[in-house]
Amino acid sequence: MKVEDPAGAEPEKTIAVLIPCYNKELTIGDVVRQFRSQLPQADIYVFDYNSSDRTAEVACQAGAIVRYERRQGKGFVVQSMFRQVEADI
Repeated sequence: MKVEDPAGAEPEKTIAVLIPCYNKELTIGDVVRQFRSQLPQADIYVFDYNSSDRTAEVACQAGAIVRYERRQGKGFVVQSMFRQVEADI
């Protein structure tokens, strides 16, 4: 999310929060809400890597942008995160 100053100043840097998740249905909603309260201007991405619970649904309900990585393992999900998301920070 780019935020521009109406006075014509340099736009603020884009911020993305990247959260890898595997079967975190019970906690992901709180994590997303806490990031949103501290960084309201950030885009919050939850990358679900093959969860068998409602992780993606709960993250979406909490306001996250949900992406999927079907290959199991943190290495694969981290590759996907950096491949799919562009941000300054």
